[in-house]
Amino acid sequence: MKFLGKRNSDSDSAIWLSNSDLMAGLMIIFLFIAVGFIREKSPEIVGQQKYIMNYLSSLDIQERKIIDALENEFTEDEKKNWNLEIIHEEQLIRFNAPDVMFNLNDDELTNRYKKIINTFFPRYIRTLSGFGSIIKEIRIEGHTSSEWEGVSNETAYYKNMILSQKRTISVLNQAFNSILKTGTTKENRKWAFKKVSASGMSSRNLVLLDNGKEDANKSRRVEFRYILLNDAKINFIKKNLQ
Repeated sequence: MKFLGKRNSDSDSAIWLSNSDLMAGLMIIFLFIAVGFIREKSPEIVGQQKYIMNYLSSLDIQERKIIDALENEFTEDEKKNWNLEIIHEEQLIRFNAPDVMFNLNDDELTNRYKKIINTFFPRYIRTLSGFGSIIKEIRIEGHTSSEWEGVSNETAYYKNMILSQKRTISVLNQAFNSILKTGTTKENRKWAFKKVSASGMSSRNLVLLDNGKEDANKSRRVEFRYILLNDAKINFIKKNLQ
């Protein structure tokens, strides 16, 4: 019985080894098939990658042209006098010094900044409309500091949200009036009304000092931001093709 038991054990092992060899052989066969398939398809994949990279390169060139166009449109004196800052990495133009744009806790634009918007916005629209095929949206964003005297942080955020929304609407109204009253073409007016929106951001996006603390003065600002078509998809493709 012991002999037979041993023979059965050896037989089972032999059968198991045979099955293992068979599975290993099949895996190698499938691996060769997969490699062959990849090699067969690789020229097509390489071609698609080249097409995508060329497309992304053309978008980079267009974005560079937008940057140059905005820089050339507004003089250094205008940027200084208007407290205007162009931040290309974030695709925005920032108006600092809101205490000059608005009176304290008021949402009505000062006369000085009404004149600035009247000069700035039609030229901004004319410049960007030249790249209309790749621009998805233009956002006017109103930002505040986190401060509001005598209330909790939650209440301050809420009050600043209301204030930032009202101020942004004031800027939007003045901006639209500026293109209606100036020599802006009908096509550019139509394009602007389709693309421009306004958002009050409260203190969601604070400007920070080097030490990580809030810069209250710079946090209070109005920004004009242009959004390119498929920004998220393009950034994802760029990341995964590198």
